[in-house]
Amino acid sequence: MNYIRATYRLFKLSIATIYYLLWGYFQILLGKDRDLVSHQLRKNWGEKCLSILKFDVSVQNTLEQDPKGLIMANHRSYIDVLILFALYPSSIVAKSDIGKWPILSFAVGLADIILVDRGSMNSRLNTMNDIKERLEKDKRIILFPEGGIGDSHFPQKFKGGSFLIASQLNTTVTPITLWYEDKNDAWVGDVSFLKHFYLQMGKKKSHAKVKVMPPIYNERARALSQEVFDCIHQGVIEFEEGVENSLCV
Repeated sequence: MNYIRATYRLFKLSIATIYYLLWGYFQILLGKDRDLVSHQLRKNWGEKCLSILKFDVSVQNTLEQDPKGLIMANHRSYIDVLILFALYPSSIVAKSDIGKWPILSFAVGLADIILVDRGSMNSRLNTMNDIKERLEKDKRIILFPEGGIGDSHFPQKFKGGSFLIASQLNTTVTPITLWYEDKNDAWVGDVSFLKHFYLQMGKKKSHAKVKVMPPIYNERARALSQEVFDCIHQGVIEFEEGVENSLCV
């Protein structure tokens, strides 16, 4: 039954993705503002995919308004992107491998996805310039500062480039902790996407929790990185221990 359910959901995800891509391109052909179309596409697609996968997401958020600047979260799964798009549709930095995925490769430009090949110095430099350019235009960007998905449920060491840009541009960083009730929902190791999808996404329902913490500013990049890391790490501890009120306030 789980295999059949997963297959059905994968089919629906593919159809939904194609639909929203066609919708987005059609809106642009009609002369709609590209940034507005990208915003709506990311939010609608994220919400629809979570609905198809029957992912129940609970959010702890004390912010009075949506965050600006950089949004940084721990990285556990491909589901992270869906959750963040549904909450705060923004430009996002992703591995260049995404550009090779069927269907998703067409979404790169339309959804304003910044691709980075972490094995290439030129690619990393170009990515930093792309981030800086968008921040200077007051665009919001989602980043996973670990640079990938680690085997531990706790965040791994952060990459430093984006924190340097944030400190130079006086940009705040909003830390977000993502936590999955079923630890196996994390996509770790050498398991392929399809294998993981069939193992985990055939369940009747899945649950995730999100903790949105106040924006952090620090003119010193290293100190900023440590503050953001500490908040996200603390968020994981609080979820593990069932604590509702965050210490990072």
